[in-house]
Parts: sequence; structure tokens; C-alpha cells
Amino acid sequence: MMSMKEHIRPGVMLSEMLFPHLGRPGIFADSIERIIGIGFYENVEILPILDADERHRVGELIRTNGLSLNSWMSFIQMEEGLDLGSLDEGHRRRSVARTIEFMEPAAEVGTRGFGVLVGPDPGPAQRAAVIDALVISFCELGDAISAFTPMHLLFEPMDREAHKKGVIGPTSEFVPLTERVRKHYPQIGVCWDSSHIALNGEDLCDSLEASWHTVTQIHFANPVLDPQSPVYGDTHQPFGPPGIIGPQKIADVILKAEAIGMCDNERPYMSVEVRTTLGGDPWETDAHQRETLSQAWALYEKAKRRL
Repeated sequence: MMSMKEHIRPGVMLSEMLFPHLGRPGIFADSIERIIGIGFYENVEILPILDADERHRVGELIRTNGLSLNSWMSFIQMEEGLDLGSLDEGHRRRSVARTIEFMEPAAEVGTRGFGVLVGPDPGPAQRAAVIDALVISFCELGDAISAFTPMHLLFEPMDREAHKKGVIGPTSEFVPLTERVRKHYPQIGVCWDSSHIALNGEDLCDSLEASWHTVTQIHFANPVLDPQSPVYGDTHQPFGPPGIIGPQKIADVILKAEAIGMCDNERPYMSVEVRTTLGGDPWETDAHQRETLSQAWALYEKAKRRL
């Protein structure tokens, strides 16, 4: 049997794992050094790094150790109220311009995927217009990011009704949106997130089968589907109850990815996404994430032996 790294590229959403310590000087560089020493992951995902010295450190670590890296605009979008689908044309353009400002610093650290979030859902009456505005913004971002090839634009569809309430949305909508943008900017990719898919009421494997040709990154995040739970929604819980994602679900997704040809030409990027709570130890979170992925791989191998 092949090892996990012969089949997929395991990764970690460092910005969630390090959540209580975000803002500490050098946190991403220091943590990537430790990740390299552990030797488990091939892909790390972070937020934009504002400090030039830390960007230099991270860039050197990424380039000299064969890692790949995604940079996410998500926190900045939320903090600054950026909305790439805004129907206020001035605000939409300002959101695009502000996002472009972070592309060159992201390229400095060797970013592979430059990630953005979709904006809020305005409701059925204005949804189509917002999606049209989002397509325009993605095309404009695609034009700008082309100056930093091989870095490419990545976006994450949200759950629409449950928690994050993003305009995009179900698989049946994020696939055609991606295909529209690809007519102008072919390199755009989807970050397929198990939490949002489940919160949209979709079957994980059915969604992946319908969308895999648009997907360049997978996130394994654990949603809580019980509205009465204090951690309901996309709260990036540890794997297992009260959420629905654990080793078996992850193994099922890996098996489906293989069955539909997603692993034929290159190993897909699959990251774990668990938020460390205030007062928690990020490296205990990481041990849990790695153990979950290892258990999922053992279940994958067990399933393959039965075939």
C-alpha cells in the first residue's frame, strides 16, 4: 500500500491552530519551523504577514524545505468589511483594490493559493446580481494575480442558511460560478470545505464528485449541525462529536477523490482546520489533527484491502 504522502498532500490551517496567539511577532515563522521539524505536513495555510522580516523568514523556510503555502484574506476581509460582491460599485472596487494590495507580499513568501471569501447572501431577490458582481471581482483579481504566477486565486464557498450565510453557496452554484470566471481567468480554484458542504445539507462525496474539476484545495473542518448546541455551525471544532467529521468521513472523502480521478495526475491538497480555543495549546490541537488524519489513512487502507 502507498503511504499517505504518496497519495495526498497533507496540510494544516495554521491561522486556526494558532488562533489564540495571532498577532504575536514571528508566530507564523516560528510555527512553520516547528512544523518542518515534525515532518508531517506538506502545505501550510496562513494569514497575510505584515512584517517584512517575518515574510523573509517564512519565504526562506518555504523555499528551502519544499513546502507549499496558502495565504488567506479572510480575517482582513471580515475586519475591514471588504465585500467582493457588493452592489455598491465603489465599495466593490475598493474591496478589489485592497485585496490586490496583499498579493505582492503573499508572493514574497512563496504563496501557491491566494484565498478569499465570498460575501454575505443578500437574499433571493438580489442574489443573482451579487453573484454577477462577484464574478467581475474574481476576474479583476485574476488579472492582477497573473503578475505573480504560479500563485493563483482561491475562493471558499460558504454555507448559506446555517451559520456563515455566504452568497455562495451550494455545489450547484459554486461550480457554474467557477466555470464562468475560468472563461476569463482559467487558474481560479475552489477551496472545498467539508464544514460548509455539510451545513448546506449536502452529501460530502456527492458534492466532491460534482465539483472536483474546480477544486484546488480541500479543507477538513468539523461542523456542528445541532442548532441548539453552543458551538453550532462552522466553529472549527476538534474532530469527532459533537461535530460530524472524524476519521471515517475523511477516509470516505479520500476514497471518493481517488475513485473520481482526482488523484490521477497529482496529489490533491487536503488540510485539517481546527481552531485552538483561548487558553488552549496549539500543539495539542496539532497532535489531535495529525492523529485524526493518520486514523483516516488507516481506514482508507483498510477499505482498499477489501476491494
